Amino acid sequence: MCLALKNFVNKSYIYTDNLQFSLNYLTSVQQNIDLVRKSQLYYGLMLQIIMFEG
Repeated sequence: MCLALKNFVNKSYIYTDNLQFSLNYLTSVQQNIDLVRKSQLYYGLMLQIIMFEG
C-alpha cells in the first residue's frame, strides 16, 4: 500500500514537472510571437516613413 502511494506521488511529480515545462514552453512561444509581431509593426512603420520621405 505504501509503495503504491509512493509510486503515485512520484508519477504525480513527474506529471507536474511535465506540465510546468509545457506551460513554460507555451509562454516562451507566446513571447516569441509577440516579439515577431512587434518587430513587424516596427519595420512596417519604418518602411512607411521611408516611402513617405522618398
